[in-house]
Amino acid sequence: MSSPVPSTRDSLASADLHRLDQAAWLLAHKDPTPDPDAVLAVAGAAAAAAERSGRTDLVIALIAAMIERPPAGSSARGQAREDCAARRYAGVLAVLDGTPEAALLQQSLRRGGLSGNLPLPTARRLRRAIKRSLREPPVADAEIEALRGLAATAWESLLDALARSLALDGDDEILTDVALDGPGGERAPARLARVRALLRRVPDDARATAGAVGPREPAALGRRLGRFVLLQRIGSGAMGVVYAAYDDKLDRKIAIKVLRQQSTRDSARAQLRLLREAQAMARLSHPNVAVVHEVGTDGDDVYVAMEFIRGTTVQTWLSSQPRSWRDIVDVFLQAGKGLAAAHAAGLVHRDFKPSNVMIGVDGRVRVLDFGLCSTGRDSESGEHERPHRDLSGEITAAAPKVTQGGEVVGTPAYMPPEQFSGRFVGPASDQFAFCVSLHEALYGQLPFPGDTVQELAHAVARGEVRDPPRGTRVPAWLHAVVLRGLRPDPRDRYPGMDALLKALDRSHALRRRTYAAALGLAGVAAAFGFIAAKAQHAQAGPCSGGDAAIDAAWGGERRAAAERAFSAAGPAFVAEVWPRVQGHLDGYRRDWVAEHRDACLAHQRGELSDGFLDRRMACLDQRKTALAEVAQLLAERDPNVALRALELVDNLPSIARCSDLSALERDQRPLPDDPVVARRIQAMDDEIQRLENLEKIGRQAAATELADQLVDEAEALGEPSARARALLARGRLALSLLADDPTANAELLRGALSAAVEAGDDERAAEATTLLMFVRGREPGQATSALEFFDLARAFLSRVSSPGPLRGLLLNNAAVVAFAGGDAERARQLHAEALRVKQVTHGPNSIEVAYTLTNLAMLHDDPDARARQMQEALPIFEEQRGSAHPQTIEARLAASLNVRDPEAARQLLRPGCEALERFAAPDLMQRARCLYYLAHHAREAGAEDDARQAQRRAAELIADEATDAGGPLNLDGTLIRGYAALDTGGSADAVRDLRNAIEASPRDQWFQRRARAECELLLGLHLQAAGELEGAEQALQAAIDDFAAVAAEARDVLRDQRLARARVALVQVSLAGQPSARTLERAGQLLADAERWYRDGGDAYAWRLAEVRQLERRILDLRRQPRISP
Repeated sequence: MSSPVPSTRDSLASADLHRLDQAAWLLAHKDPTPDPDAVLAVAGAAAAAAERSGRTDLVIALIAAMIERPPAGSSARGQAREDCAARRYAGVLAVLDGTPEAALLQQSLRRGGLSGNLPLPTARRLRRAIKRSLREPPVADAEIEALRGLAATAWESLLDALARSLALDGDDEILTDVALDGPGGERAPARLARVRALLRRVPDDARATAGAVGPREPAALGRRLGRFVLLQRIGSGAMGVVYAAYDDKLDRKIAIKVLRQQSTRDSARAQLRLLREAQAMARLSHPNVAVVHEVGTDGDDVYVAMEFIRGTTVQTWLSSQPRSWRDIVDVFLQAGKGLAAAHAAGLVHRDFKPSNVMIGVDGRVRVLDFGLCSTGRDSESGEHERPHRDLSGEITAAAPKVTQGGEVVGTPAYMPPEQFSGRFVGPASDQFAFCVSLHEALYGQLPFPGDTVQELAHAVARGEVRDPPRGTRVPAWLHAVVLRGLRPDPRDRYPGMDALLKALDRSHALRRRTYAAALGLAGVAAAFGFIAAKAQHAQAGPCSGGDAAIDAAWGGERRAAAERAFSAAGPAFVAEVWPRVQGHLDGYRRDWVAEHRDACLAHQRGELSDGFLDRRMACLDQRKTALAEVAQLLAERDPNVALRALELVDNLPSIARCSDLSALERDQRPLPDDPVVARRIQAMDDEIQRLENLEKIGRQAAATELADQLVDEAEALGEPSARARALLARGRLALSLLADDPTANAELLRGALSAAVEAGDDERAAEATTLLMFVRGREPGQATSALEFFDLARAFLSRVSSPGPLRGLLLNNAAVVAFAGGDAERARQLHAEALRVKQVTHGPNSIEVAYTLTNLAMLHDDPDARARQMQEALPIFEEQRGSAHPQTIEARLAASLNVRDPEAARQLLRPGCEALERFAAPDLMQRARCLYYLAHHAREAGAEDDARQAQRRAAELIADEATDAGGPLNLDGTLIRGYAALDTGGSADAVRDLRNAIEASPRDQWFQRRARAECELLLGLHLQAAGELEGAEQALQAAIDDFAAVAAEARDVLRDQRLARARVALVQVSLAGQPSARTLERAGQLLADAERWYRDGGDAYAWRLAEVRQLERRILDLRRQPRISP
């Protein structure tokens, strides 16, 4: 007799049973009285359904079902659950204090929950921290009270994320969790038997089980609510669940929000809130507010039928790709009109944020989720009476209080001070949340700092807005509009949403005025020119002098001189580069004038003290000097300046910082009593800016001379702040010029660090430490000791108010040092974190992001992944630096050398060579290098004629380059000439130069050994062509050895191509004479290694494989000859 077929549940491994048990234990802690067995009972019903549907991913399905189970007991925002969440969340924060996980949990509080999945290492630490927290003594009541009203959503989203992580984590990690702290205190075998029994226990009515475990939720698809048929669950919130549904009466798809059933008292309150949302939205008829079709009940269920919007939230829209500030403003103008319509109807949203706004596929923006909206005024007691309409629309006089006094509702990251403190929330509060969301959209970061909700609330109350990230292109007028909406006092914000929208619509208004002016007749303009001039003169006031003040730095004559210089540089410069440079500088000038005027007007209104006015004007003077310096350089008829002009203008200091009073206060440093010394120290920043400009345009000698002068002067002044600035600038320059004296560099940076500490300048101390770590890490065998500077730099950064840019630099440099020390995995993690920081701080299209993308790409083991990430960085280099800038060319070259398909690599590199010919014709060596690698790609693609042509052209470009005392040209020149000589003759000169290069080549660093291998390969090819087989064999074997030795560090495809070619060439040399059996065996192995690589490369190397197979047949023929010696 056959035994019964076991069910899928019976086949679950013990590790999977532990996963489910751990998940149930976590999810049960959503409730004040945890009951893991009740949660597992829900999984039992889901297991039966999964078996009937043939589900194979059973563990994932069961955990998902347990997550979907609504919490038992009190309401979603009931007092008991809120107290429980606050207590448990505070306990976990106490256990994790000072760790990155604590910062993550604080961020979750501010943003109203976690978004997305957690990295598995983070999830493990959090799972175990929760268990530790439950064993620790209770935290102080004050810490719990600070989280009350904020923790429930964050706590539940954390538990959901950790439960999901259990489905994905390895068996060893799950068993470690069990070993550390098995849930329930039972022995593992007994507990597993209980879990299996609970999974087998499937009630006849799954809905009855759900009702026994917790409140019923209409999750069964196909169920009717009124005339609507539920299709699928599409979301959930604190109050209810949202489903896609079908309206069979009107034949349309809709969205339905269904209230979760809860305890009697809380259910009535939550129903009232849901009905209030529905009625509030139903009263609005506006294209930018989601439409409510119907409000109804079905038994105990209350539901709202709404418009189904096909589209995406603004939060997702912003994160999907970079957006221009104009596109962002257009979206927010539409959303703002929806809010304005709500305010006109007497409603306040109270939870406006990017995730509560949707963009439909038709491009129309709608504001959603008025579930926290209010309609009444605050009372003296702090409790809010809100008149409430019943379903007939009549106002009920005895309306209950639907928001308790002092309760904080909303998402902390977007809340104004009055909402944090539980005071009256009105239209100005929505305006504040709107401007927080707009700031986040424009700059990629929230406006107010704070690692905890308390710190965030403090920063919001004080109006401490962060500095905009460097390199952003947000106009000054737009930044000023956002700042006004973020003022702490509601009375200081705009009078209403309409006024804010009018200010935001400035760009559209400017375009309309420009268009209207263009329609005017020239004769009319001439006839009334005198009147217009008088009117303009009459309107000029004491704050209108910014234009005249900046004119000397970038006015008509300076602009014309720069344009003449670009014209002299060539047609390509004046047509393609000059418009971008001019646009950037004209925008910088406009921002400067606007900031100058704003500072003056703020002082006139009494909003700015004399001292802060002086600081703002000093900041603007420094920007004006920097602009004048750039304009002067651009006017010089130097093609190298024109080539690097975009980098030069991008290096201008931020004007927005001049309106940041807290930043100006931090920058203010006490000066010596001696006025001469004080003035000299103040002028040092201008000199450092000039130093950076000289370095940007390639004037290295002049930059070095100026840097040395600044150091000498700072030492003579003896003032720590001046020494820190000068030494740091000199050390920074040495690194950018790749100076090869690490001892001297380290000495400069240690001096800068010491002076910065003495001056109390944490920002420069952090930068000096970060650079010192990099310098030390480049020394052989010093990577581990160099990373000791990492914690010191982080300590300095913890005292810097806007640490973003330096934090990105620190993470990037630590990654470079970790890789140098052989820890590629840690390097990947650090580079990935650096990328996230830089994208937020600098913007997704900043040059800093491109640098880190390139660094991160080099750590990929898969060459295709390397190539993709490098090509992701390439458009940023093109945009920020220009197509022929040295950095762009190197990025394009590196990307091409990591593409397996040689024809694709060739097409990728060719635009760079063309750009060099158009923009950098005098740079013969750079053009020759590009053609040299283009020839390499052509040769690997089998296009020999194209390869020979490019190689010959490369050699011709450097034919007149002088050699050093008759010795070889630099290594690039030696290789370029050497490969050309393979086709054109002249092997004797090439062999001499290559042997000299090999003899002079050091082998201490991997890149030096890689360069040596290139020379050895080419030498072997020349000797092979000349018939010197013994020398060729030695050179090719040395090349193979050196290429193989640097495999871990040299990760580009070029190394693999060179290594395969060296192996094939060595086989050709070995078979040229009378090879022994041992030689044939070695040749066969070499061919097998080369063939493996060519086969992995795909169809592009079919011609190479044919060459390999021909040699294999030659070996086979030789083996058949009996005269072969052993």
